[in-house]
Amino acid sequence: MKFSFEVGEKEKHQVRFQRNWPGGDILIFVDDLQVAYRDGRAYRSSFDNPASEPIGFTVGDHEKHNVRIVPVPQGFWEPCKYRILVDGNYQTERYGYWVFSGIRGSFSGKSRQLKNK
Repeated sequence: MKFSFEVGEKEKHQVRFQRNWPGGDILIFVDDLQVAYRDGRAYRSSFDNPASEPIGFTVGDHEKHNVRIVPVPQGFWEPCKYRILVDGNYQTERYGYWVFSGIRGSFSGKSRQLKNK
């Protein structure tokens, strides 16, 4: 699954999220620089899964924002959903199904933005 969103008012940054469904790897990039990585192979059970833990990081140099990507539990066959918070405020939610297209690292997905609440 892949999705991206913009953070910042004056100092704009592009945040990109990628998750490899079969391997469970999670990668997050800000302006094409990797800021977070979770290796899915380190987790052996579905109860101890990197996809079930929120991921937080700071974006910006002069205009700093705390970004948090929080997974929302769904049913097994339901699309994966992530809630995006910026400075503790709800920004948007993204959800979609994974599409596996290769071995470790070559993956893509479909994502749709939900209406802001």
